[in-house]
Amino acid sequence: MHSINNAGLRFENPFFTVENIRIDNVEDGIRPVAGPFTIRGAWLSYIRDDCVENDHVQPGLIDDSLFDGCYVAISERPSPAIAASGFDGHNDLMTIQNSLLRLGRMPGPRGGLATDLGNGQFFKWSSLATKLELDNNVFMAEQVGQSGTDTMGVPASLISCSNNDMVWLGGGPYPAPLPPCFTVTNDRGVWDDAVAAWKLQHGVAP
Repeated sequence: MHSINNAGLRFENPFFTVENIRIDNVEDGIRPVAGPFTIRGAWLSYIRDDCVENDHVQPGLIDDSLFDGCYVAISERPSPAIAASGFDGHNDLMTIQNSLLRLGRMPGPRGGLATDLGNGQFFKWSSLATKLELDNNVFMAEQVGQSGTDTMGVPASLISCSNNDMVWLGGGPYPAPLPPCFTVTNDRGVWDDAVAAWKLQHGVAP
């Protein structure tokens, strides 16, 4: 679902906070155009493209959020038109903390048949993207992204990182190098328990 070009929420206001929002079954989940921004307590599911499409490469904070099925988790890849407009985030910072991010296998992935199921990567990055900090998160993937193993790692702009889990269900070792701040496990229970705890904390019925 890449032709509709819609988003659950798009905003152009700097210093904007998105809190306790529920978004399901759209192309992009949240699309910031200005920053800095804060996304906190958000629950996104079945997001057919980017859970957060930060292609205007704005500084931001994603905290205490559940992204339960993204084709791509976070995008910071400006289009040629956005880049030509002068957007450049490489001196800014995106922090993701205390959050859960799962890649979801979507029908009709890029480069695949309509009957295929596939996903992208956690981070769709570029040379104009922000610096990155990752703390106390749980990630999960079931298979390699459509663009190959090289895209399954963490961007080189990572400057700070601690206490992250990567749940890998694709068999064999995780397909890309990860920094020491990641613990890789094949135990899906790590993800399921983290989701259950998040929903309990946020008053979501089982």
